[in-house]
Amino acid sequence: TPVVVKNETEITAPSVTKVYNVAKNLVVTLKDVNGNVIEGAKVTITLNGKTYDKSTNAKGQATLSIPNLAPKNYAVTAKFAGNDDYNASIFRTT
Repeated sequence: TPVVVKNETEITAPSVTKVYNVAKNLVVTLKDVNGNVIEGAKVTITLNGKTYDKSTNAKGQATLSIPNLAPKNYAVTAKFAGNDDYNASIFRTT
């Protein structure tokens, strides 16, 4: 059987700080180990106990409109489960 070599990936996101009356988007970026963006990949974003499924665009970015939350810092988890070409990766903020 042939050996399948998958590329490593890196998923990144900024921390989320919600303030009054400020609409904000969380942008998660998925790249391969060489820094190339990965388009059309499914990522899962968990924010404030809720999970959202998003897909990356041509820039390797998945955007989540941050829901109406009380002002404070929020932990974010962003996951890419991997696919036939790429290994999984995970990112967490505190």
